[in-house]
Amino acid sequence: MLLVAAAIFAAVRAATLPATAFYAFYVNWDNSSYRALSSHLSDISTLVPEWYHVGTSGSLTQDNSDAQAKALALIRAERPGLRITPIVNDIDKKTGNWDSQEVAGLLHDPASRAKLADDIVAMVRANRFHGVNIDFEGLPTSSSGDLVAFMADLHDRAHPLGLEVSQDVSIADPTFDLPELAKHVDYLIPMMYDEHWSTSGAGPIASQSWYEDGLSQLFKQVPASKVIVAFGGYGFEWRTGSKNAKNVSFAQSIATASAVKTTIELNTASLNPTFSRTGHSTWLLDAVSAFNEIAFGRRFPVHGFALWRLGGEDPALWRVVRKRDSLSAQVAQSLTTPKRSIRYDATRKRIVAEKIQP
Repeated sequence: MLLVAAAIFAAVRAATLPATAFYAFYVNWDNSSYRALSSHLSDISTLVPEWYHVGTSGSLTQDNSDAQAKALALIRAERPGLRITPIVNDIDKKTGNWDSQEVAGLLHDPASRAKLADDIVAMVRANRFHGVNIDFEGLPTSSSGDLVAFMADLHDRAHPLGLEVSQDVSIADPTFDLPELAKHVDYLIPMMYDEHWSTSGAGPIASQSWYEDGLSQLFKQVPASKVIVAFGGYGFEWRTGSKNAKNVSFAQSIATASAVKTTIELNTASLNPTFSRTGHSTWLLDAVSAFNEIAFGRRFPVHGFALWRLGGEDPALWRVVRKRDSLSAQVAQSLTTPKRSIRYDATRKRIVAEKIQP
């Protein structure tokens, strides 16, 4: 009786959770991102393309006008109703590095940040986009209040026009005053990856316990309904003894593992896939890690999920994305192939083992 009651309660609770949106980040600088967009237009609720940067003196610069036009032509021909909220970030277009010091100074000046907010809204309206995504990273902690003030300026201008404002945040960076920022955005997008990053030394990119602890802490500070949980679809390959890693796609990792005839396995402690070859260690995020992360995220009434980024992901991930609101043992088993085996734990409602054979 208790098991039956628990099952009924779980079913009722799942039925009361709202359907989630799916956001996908897109980049101009990788042709595979365009190919993924072309293949999965129907799976995406909102596209978040990296199309604009804050340039010198606070001016907005376009990342690559030709690449942007190509993507827009595809969208308008095949899915004209797709929502688009382009990224505005603080990356220096020439160097590819975060230009955080200049942006920190810009945000500190009330007139400059008001002009930037005006320019962003004008850009969104001129292009008939649905909103904007702000991705300011690497700012000093002293910029925390200025960042809140800027987001308030931007939201005050965008909201009356029905334009969506989202913001990418790191939950471990004190620069992001999460409760305050949540007051001035439609959605926060916590970047739930890079537990280990390109210069940290080798390790899991988003271990399940790290991910769950992070989200649990976040939801104590902001309403889950204002959160779009971003998960990763990429890998890092480290040389032994070096902290510097190469960013690799799932396809590149599969090719490398196959070339050296080694098996990719889910690490039992982190539930992230990994493999090694002589002098190298690779950690990945794939369809299995996405399954586990989304399954946990759906315990809360989040607005949606987001993939960083189109083009680097495991193709099987889309089976998970399409069933994100009803993940089950059957969905987990659908990931199996002649070369991929998985084991699903029905009690914990997660995939606990995976092997991808060369």
